[in-house]
This record gives sequence, structure tokens and C-alpha cells, in this order.
Amino acid sequence: KYGFQKIENLAWVLGIGWFVATLVVFLVGWVYAERALLPIKKLIGKVDEVTASRLDLRVEIPQEQDEIGQLAQRFNRMLDRLQEAFLTQKAFVSNASHELRTPLTAIRGQIQVALMDDDPDEWKQTLESVLEDTQNLTKLSNGLLTMASVSVEENTVALAPVSLQRIFEEVKNELLKAHPSYTVLLNSPPTADTTVLGNNALLRIALLNLTENGCKYSPNHTVNVAFKKQGVFQQITFQNTGNPIAADELPHIFKPFRRAANSARIAGHGIGLSLTERIVWLHRGSIAVNSSTQEGTTFTLQLPI
Repeated sequence: KYGFQKIENLAWVLGIGWFVATLVVFLVGWVYAERALLPIKKLIGKVDEVTASRLDLRVEIPQEQDEIGQLAQRFNRMLDRLQEAFLTQKAFVSNASHELRTPLTAIRGQIQVALMDDDPDEWKQTLESVLEDTQNLTKLSNGLLTMASVSVEENTVALAPVSLQRIFEEVKNELLKAHPSYTVLLNSPPTADTTVLGNNALLRIALLNLTENGCKYSPNHTVNVAFKKQGVFQQITFQNTGNPIAADELPHIFKPFRRAANSARIAGHGIGLSLTERIVWLHRGSIAVNSSTQEGTTFTLQLPI
């Protein structure tokens, strides 16, 4: 009987001890879990505050460089990219709206003035001016549509071996037909085997933009073009003798609607170079520009062979 009482007391002690130990473990575990998950809760709360109009918010990065700290860093970098993309899109829409509004306003004003005049000669001059504005508006619209169509992922553009010699000949003939006063000098012409991996239509646009700009911004409307192989790349240079681009403007000339000070008196919309850069990027190539008073302005294009 004495032994059974001791065993019964031991059972009570073990039961109460198990209950107390379980309660202590639960409370301690809950406290430590709360502390461990606190950075994640803060991260979730900050993420919920981020909206399209509040992309300037950033997540606080913990002192410890653990997984939570790395996650916060990656999230802030993603917000940086998103904010840059939103600002670029906002600026693009604003500039595009302005560029489209200007010729439309001019066309409307000229038509209103013509309706108040009964002179046929005045009507003819007005129609010619409206036609010129309409052509510029069409060119701008086509540029915007092309820029929108190439703003896609790299793997969605169909690439195939294409002949740069044939593409450049078509570009040259098209440019000289539209502008008989332009001159395209080939210092080092492409050969029949000058082929790259690219999209024929997009490469035509890029080469036409660079060739036309070279002629447009040169006092004698002449551009010097040279083809040269550089390792696994085909290099093409477009050099003109126009007024040089300021050094502080060079990093920005590939941005949409950004034009250098030397182009203030020359008609344009500032989308050709940004479109060209996008096309070159889709072809896994590179484009660079150098400008000086002695050598003029040179655009260097490299495409993978």
C-alpha cells in the first residue's frame, strides 16, 4: 500500500510537471516566435503601404545580414526599378501628349484662319502648311507606335541571320530619295558576307535613324559611314561634322524626347535615338556616342555577328 501511494504521488508530480513544462515552453516559444517574426510583420506592413502613388516608400533594413535583411534589400531594389519605370512612363506620356498637341493646335489654328479668308491663294498656302504639319504628325505617330512595339521582352523578337549590306543599301536609297541634298559616304563599305543575327525591319529603322541624323545635323548634310569587324561583333560608325554635343548632355540623348542644345534649330521630336537604343538592346548589341569640336559627333554601333 505504501508503494502504491508513492507511485500515485509520483504520477501527480509528473503530470503537474509535464503541464507546467508545456506551459512554460509554449509561452517562451510564443515570445521568441513573436520576436523572430517581428521583422516580417514590419515588412508586410510596409509592403501594404506601397501603392502606385507611393513608390517612394522603402522597407527598413535590419542590422543583421540574415535572410530577412537580404529580402528587405531585394525588395527595396525592386521598388527602385518600379519607381524608375513609372517615372519614365509618366514622362513619356507627358512628352508625347505635348508633342502631339502642338501640331494639332497649329493645324486647327490654320484652318480657322483659312475659313475667315476668301482668297484661293491663301487657302492653297494654308493647305500646304497643314499638309506639312500632318506629315510631321504622321511621322511622330509612327515613331511612337514603333517605340511601343519594341518595348517588349528580348525573347519575343524574332531574330535571324540578315545581310547588313542589303539593309544598308535599302536605307541609303530610301534616304537619298526622300532627301536628294543628303550625301552618304562609305569609307569602309559592307561586304556580301556581312551578316548579323537580327530583325530586318527593326535594323532598317535603327540604321535609317542614325544615317538620317548624321546628314541632318551636318552643315553639308553629309555623313561618313564605316563598317568594320571587331571580334564577334560587326561595328558600324556614323560620323558627322556638325556642332558637337555638350559633355553633360551626352548621357541623356538616348532618353525619349531629350534633344541636345545643338539641335534647337533643327526639326525633330527626340524619339529616334531612344528607339534606336532600344532596338540595339533587343539585338544584344551596344551603341555609344563621342562628340568633340575637332572630330564632330560619332555614333558607334556594335551588333553580334
